[in-house]
Amino acid sequence: MCSLCGIADRCAFLKTHFLKTIFLFVSLTSSQTLLASDILNPDLDDKEYFSETFTLFADLSNGAYIYGQVGVSNIGPGNERGICRILISLPDTGPINHSIIVDKKEWSYSEDAQLLQVKACQLKLLSDKKLLVFSGELEEQKIKITLHDAPKKHKTPNDRLLTKVGYYKSDILVPWSKATASYEVNGENINAAGFGYADHSRSTLLPAKLAHQWVRFRGLNSKNSKLLLARQSKKDEPFEGWYWGQKSTKPTSFKELVLSNQTIDNIQHWNINVTNRASSYKIKTEKLLIRYAPMEDKGVLAKMLSFFMGNPVTYTYRAKLISDDGVELPGILEIAKINGE
Repeated sequence: MCSLCGIADRCAFLKTHFLKTIFLFVSLTSSQTLLASDILNPDLDDKEYFSETFTLFADLSNGAYIYGQVGVSNIGPGNERGICRILISLPDTGPINHSIIVDKKEWSYSEDAQLLQVKACQLKLLSDKKLLVFSGELEEQKIKITLHDAPKKHKTPNDRLLTKVGYYKSDILVPWSKATASYEVNGENINAAGFGYADHSRSTLLPAKLAHQWVRFRGLNSKNSKLLLARQSKKDEPFEGWYWGQKSTKPTSFKELVLSNQTIDNIQHWNINVTNRASSYKIKTEKLLIRYAPMEDKGVLAKMLSFFMGNPVTYTYRAKLISDDGVELPGILEIAKINGE
């Protein structure tokens, strides 16, 4: 790689800035239970590309989508660096998206307090009230998400991937839950209620080694929530994955998923047809909330190594799932393309 860069200090620059960007994307790229005191404790690994993240979001009744994440990574200079990311998407404005990466000394986990803290971001389990709470403040932007169900690890089909060069592990912690959230807009604090979700992932693989693209849908309400996750390992290969309805006790592998897209008013939209064992349904995008493309602003060095890292782009939409009987379920759809478009 250094022969491409020309000099050693350019390679150091690449590792510092480029790999930091890739980690932020990975964190964005399931029923066995653990003790509550263990579930938020990072399980560290000394592999170079190790990353571990805890992610929550709330889809609120006022149309806001609030997202928070904390984690730990070895990607970039030094090991066990902490990460926090917050996202606020409002119905009539553009997304507010901030993230930080900090040194090992700036994050901590307390088993007694059941608290994972990354500088001004916290993920805390209130075991007496069975609440999972994320709070974060980045660049004077504050959010707080409270999920009103205690987390536990839910296993899903294909939630453990093992290759010659590393592994990927993922667990759903809260598949669906009532949620409350607060956030600031123009100095005004806003409180709203809705529904939320949380998951946990660990990986020693970079995105290009893990999948060609991912599809994730989460449609949440009080009685009929539905989740879907699909992974395409290589281009032109079929998707593999699962779906899970709130009325079912566990996730089930789907039979087939077909993904197609079209451009409307210069925005890429998607149609997804999913066939299960006894039924089928469609997912259609409605509004693009954020297009997250971390490599596009990183200059020549990142482009030189895109053959190795890929060019990851994640689209997050408001979407709706349409069942065979015509019933519609609104939700959040993410499409992550490693060789972005």
